Amino acid sequence: MKIFNADQIRIADNITISRQQISSIELMERAAFRVFRRLRDAFLPVEGTVWVFSGIGNNGGDGLVIARYLSDAGYKVRAVIVNFSKHRSADFLLNYDRLLETGVAIDELHEGSVYPVIEEGDLVVDAIFGIGLNREPPAWVAGLIGHLNAAAVKIIAVDVPSGLFMNGMVPDEHAVIKAQHTYTFELPKLVFLLPDTGKFTRSWSVVGIDQDKDFIAAEVTPFFFTEEEEMVAMLRRRERFSHKGSYGHVLVCGGSYGKIGAPLMCAEAALTAGSGLVSALVPRCGYGVFQTAVPEVMCVPVTGVDHLDEIRPDFDPDVFAIGPGLGTHDDTAKALADLLEHYHGKLVLDADALNILAGDPRLWRFLPENAVLTPHPGEFRRLAGAWGSDRGMMEKAMAMASQKGVVLVLKGAYTMVTNGREVYFNSTGNPGMATGGSGDVLTGVIASLLGQGYTAMEAARLGVYIHGLAADIAVRQTSQWALTATDIIDFLGDAFLHLSALKK
Repeated sequence: MKIFNADQIRIADNITISRQQISSIELMERAAFRVFRRLRDAFLPVEGTVWVFSGIGNNGGDGLVIARYLSDAGYKVRAVIVNFSKHRSADFLLNYDRLLETGVAIDELHEGSVYPVIEEGDLVVDAIFGIGLNREPPAWVAGLIGHLNAAAVKIIAVDVPSGLFMNGMVPDEHAVIKAQHTYTFELPKLVFLLPDTGKFTRSWSVVGIDQDKDFIAAEVTPFFFTEEEEMVAMLRRRERFSHKGSYGHVLVCGGSYGKIGAPLMCAEAALTAGSGLVSALVPRCGYGVFQTAVPEVMCVPVTGVDHLDEIRPDFDPDVFAIGPGLGTHDDTAKALADLLEHYHGKLVLDADALNILAGDPRLWRFLPENAVLTPHPGEFRRLAGAWGSDRGMMEKAMAMASQKGVVLVLKGAYTMVTNGREVYFNSTGNPGMATGGSGDVLTGVIASLLGQGYTAMEAARLGVYIHGLAADIAVRQTSQWALTATDIIDFLGDAFLHLSALKK
């Protein structure tokens, strides 16, 4: 699913109006009615009043239409006009007149007005500002937003939480609505997917309004939101006349004294994600652990007892997965540098392999094309330097992927995958994944898919999706609080079953 900026959204609206031969007021009616239906089904009825706060632009017009439908459906409604400007849009004015005819109570707020009292049991619908906001709200409107946020009620935002800029800037966090849920029109908004702006809506969903499909298909954007249908199509079937050599040999390189669990989970995840063969190159302190815990993994100990002092096996795996539990000992850093200088195949770097890379930028020139790097924000900061906002983080990730010729998997909520030209945000996963070892599992899944013949971008995107899907299935039984990394491994099979059952 594509993600458009504010200008592209406005163009989509205008083209839709032109090609469907409808008026802007008819498109507004359609959009607001569909939000009303979703709101009614998910959040109504309520004990008290439904307060609809509307600005004086088109987002406010949406609010007025919603207020009218709520009234027609028998709910107790109060419409509040937030007069932050003297200029009212034509569609707002038309819907204002229509609402007057219904007899709904309408309050008008101006600078100096007393804010209405929102009581427990009420519900607030936020339609004050839309996607066009590009400057801080007036102080009295910011005060109103703070007043609404402080009320002990749910706030449902229309399209975007009021006060949120589409370019990602948040000059004053106290002047942004904190929504329980946002119903956004047609396509996701980038600001929902970045931590410093996504926090202003606890959840969100897309409401289709039948924007012109040809325009959406043709319009170019670097930003995408991954959907299940695409992942189902990407998943490859297993061939009947195949063998273990058909599905790749992954070599997991990692572990150090006290950190053998990390490569162990990575290797087990690679096996569970479908690798034909998995080997582990580990220090001698990990040999017994591997032989006992995962008998399917071939264990190759090096001479180092507590850390890896070489990464040059006497066989040629299809994929190297390097980093889980690796440590940053000087011997280990030298071994990694030696491998990178001579290896030109498929590669996934994670954890301390990234920290070694950050400490010796000369190693960048040895990275094979389309190597997959899977940093969390702290590791990425060490690789790329500081940034001022999460949008800046995203832009740094795109620039690094483009300049270095790698695929970056920036882990977090809506994990971001980029090759520098495109950015894909993941749609699976939950906060329970914020637990030690989940990243090691992801490294194993991505390496496994690389070995099975997926491209670097495919392996990264599908791996991130399946990893998150397994966690989503797992928490139905374990809860987000109790989820562990090994739970994610245990439910990888369920994730593959879910996707494969949808293949035609």
